[in-house]
Amino acid sequence: GSSSFSVGSVPVGTNRLVLAADTPRASWSHVFVYTSSSLGVQSTPAALALGDTSASASAVEFVDMDLDAEQLGGATTWSPPADTSRVQQYVVYLARDIDGVDRSAWGAVPVGTNRWWQSAETPKWPYPAPHVLVYTRSDLAEQTTPASAIVVDTAASVSSAAFADVDLDAGDLGGDISWSAPADPALVTRYHAYFAEDIAGTGRSPRGVVPVGTNKVLVPPDDQALQSNLRFAAVYTASLLAEQSTPVALAIDDHAASVSGVSFTDLDLDYWEIGGSIAWVPPVDFSRTEDYDVYLNSSLGAGRSLVGTVDISKMAHATSVALPAETPVSRIPFTSTVSESILVYTRSTLAEQTTPVTSAISDVTAEVTGLAFVDKDLDPDYLGGQLSWAPPADTTLVTQYGLYVTTDGGLPRSRLGEAPVGTNSFALPLGSSIDGRSHLAVFAASALAEQTPPVAPAARLAIEDTSRTASGLTFSDADPDVGAISGFAKWTPPANESLVASYVVYLAEDAEGLGRRPATASPSVPVGTNQVEIPSATALNASTHLLVYVSSDLGEQTTPMSLFIRDVTDIAARQVGHVGLDGDTARRLAEEA
Repeated sequence: GSSSFSVGSVPVGTNRLVLAADTPRASWSHVFVYTSSSLGVQSTPAALALGDTSASASAVEFVDMDLDAEQLGGATTWSPPADTSRVQQYVVYLARDIDGVDRSAWGAVPVGTNRWWQSAETPKWPYPAPHVLVYTRSDLAEQTTPASAIVVDTAASVSSAAFADVDLDAGDLGGDISWSAPADPALVTRYHAYFAEDIAGTGRSPRGVVPVGTNKVLVPPDDQALQSNLRFAAVYTASLLAEQSTPVALAIDDHAASVSGVSFTDLDLDYWEIGGSIAWVPPVDFSRTEDYDVYLNSSLGAGRSLVGTVDISKMAHATSVALPAETPVSRIPFTSTVSESILVYTRSTLAEQTTPVTSAISDVTAEVTGLAFVDKDLDPDYLGGQLSWAPPADTTLVTQYGLYVTTDGGLPRSRLGEAPVGTNSFALPLGSSIDGRSHLAVFAASALAEQTPPVAPAARLAIEDTSRTASGLTFSDADPDVGAISGFAKWTPPANESLVASYVVYLAEDAEGLGRRPATASPSVPVGTNQVEIPSATALNASTHLLVYVSSDLGEQTTPMSLFIRDVTDIAARQVGHVGLDGDTARRLAEEA
């Protein structure tokens, strides 16, 4: 040609010359090959028209799927050249700008592959606005002018992370780790929640994975993270590529809410039974407490039994439950110690505590002793007199005593009355029915309840029913007038005159004492005097019977000995009226009578 430029020479036997890459074409149009001898270069070369091959990728795109700020990772994609016959590879770089300044190789893929996956956590620094570059490479060299795309750093962290511990035991955790979604969650596929040693996530331990759209993970109660020095909750976003390396984290607040000052005073005064109010002091902070659960727990293996629940939402200031009287308790073998104890748990919306506050139970008893009673009601099956007893050693909780006639076993029983504490006797009125029972019993009572049968032997007394009745009552009317009587009424005293204070004589309209009236001006006669003189001209009126009552110093019996009165003069008069006797005959018959 008219103008030429030598690009090299090779020895005979070599039929190839490699033209260096990036050789400027300028205005050259042909390649000439000359042979050369020792005399010189031939003048008529072989010629070949130059063909400048261009093969660049296009439509480069990089989607950053590393969700941390200042870190990159994800897929770089591109469209291949129209002619890839000379392309062997695509080489991908990250560079400061579109010209490839300070470029850093990411990797290479063979022709036919139009995607490069860059691993997560690739530093974006030191490039403020980096570009991803895609070069084609032939078997000679990599092109010098790449296809490119600017990199957009995706950052998608949660916000407003929170952990409200609703496991109310100290040292245990439980509740929701919650958060707000990133402003743009388009590349987020899931959230990972951990407990960790610090805000950076050191020593993290997983607590749950949830899909995007769910913004909380439930940590079950009794979580022991704090025992492993895991004192932070951390939330990571994750894409299809990877989980974030920098979480949003917060320090854990271990919320403990236990009651204190559990107290119980047993107001059931029976052995091995309890009852009363179980009370406690609420936690200092009970904002996460829903209710209090109260149990009796047996140390003998029977386990715990619920005795009451206080719902704070309905009873905000309630800090006690009522344990019913007659709640049974057990004794630890070979001791006098109650096997049960009181357990008070707080409960949150998540769960009941596992570590309650406990209190031992002292079974309070208050048995009376030394019952004494002398029956001064002289009728059979009835009582009257002063019942006395010795009070319990400690009467602090006793409010009164209930008095009963009962069987030896305690039931059935009939109430006689009550006496206030401080009074250790009771006046049993005459005519108090035994009601078929065999014992007197005194039951102590508290403000909660009275003792229940059976009481201890010392608190009951076998009844000795006193019966004193006179017998052999006689009377001869010595008054000659009709409707009037006079004379001596005589009787035989009871075989046992102990407790007898006197005998009282009445006139009455029947044997039971209807319309009774004193037979004399002083109808009561002392023991040892077994007769009384009825004065002359004592009018019978409607009386038909003579009655003798035995009396103690407490009062008369209610069932007397009786005698039908025979007014003999009255008999004669009736005979006159009915059979026509003359007066002399009537008087004779009366005298004979």
